[in-house]
Amino acid sequence: MRYGGVWPALVFLGLVLAAASGCKRAPASRVDADKAREVLRTTLTAWQKGESADSLQKQFPSITAADPKWKEGHRLVRFEIADTDQVVGYDLQCRVVLVLQDPKGKQTEEKAVYTVSTSPALVVIRGEG
Repeated sequence: MRYGGVWPALVFLGLVLAAASGCKRAPASRVDADKAREVLRTTLTAWQKGESADSLQKQFPSITAADPKWKEGHRLVRFEIADTDQVVGYDLQCRVVLVLQDPKGKQTEEKAVYTVSTSPALVVIRGEG
């Protein structure tokens, strides 16, 4: 018996589609600005308390955070989130004034812009300020 023809191709296509349908991620949706500000405040407060960025991934809901100064070991002394923010695509961009202490103890003030996503995951990333 030959297996050429349409039926094997249709069966294979059906199996591929069935498998792929179980692997879908929730699509991104427009940012929830209030939630984004809350996520940013939670992230910066954790840094200020001396927690690691990785510790945020262990909480529920988990937050993925990336800031090069945090990773380099700078301590966040204080922060001020500006009242103005901007929706860019599916994310919220927030301006923040940071007072940092480097590993040698020197304090500096920096302006930063954080991009915050609330869907499909909570993500906070520092961009250029």
